Amino acid sequence: MNYDFVLMKKSKLIEKLGDQLGFGKILFEEDFKKINIQSGKDENYNRSILENKNVDILLNPHLVKKNDKMHQRNAGLNQVLCKLAKENKIIIGFSLDKLQDSKEIGRAMQNIELCRKYNVDIAIFSMAKSKYELRSVKDLSSFLVLLGMSSNQIK
Repeated sequence: MNYDFVLMKKSKLIEKLGDQLGFGKILFEEDFKKINIQSGKDENYNRSILENKNVDILLNPHLVKKNDKMHQRNAGLNQVLCKLAKENKIIIGFSLDKLQDSKEIGRAMQNIELCRKYNVDIAIFSMAKSKYELRSVKDLSSFLVLLGMSSNQIK
């Protein structure tokens, strides 16, 4: 079943739009309390989150304030953190509202590649703040292929 997180109050209109866009369920702001989602920061913070077995989703680990290195992006994940995520069954999440420029997209692509290599589950959310920011499942799938996800990961 396809899910999407939105940053709106619960409404029948948004649920109907989500159904038309191909989502099985739209999760609203009040649903966030049921799921333990932590936003990523830097590698040390991300590590502490991934070692915690009570977390369900690490969201946007690529939002690191450090500059990139010469031959590698500073993307907030590495092979050790991916292995921790796999062991503790923590999903790595990305939200479309945080993929605004080429630096963020490049970091997300690197993290998706690491997650694919270490079989870590990935989730993508629109985090729409209005009905106009909602995207269909097919639009998200196409974007994910561009970011480097395989069709098995997208399913």
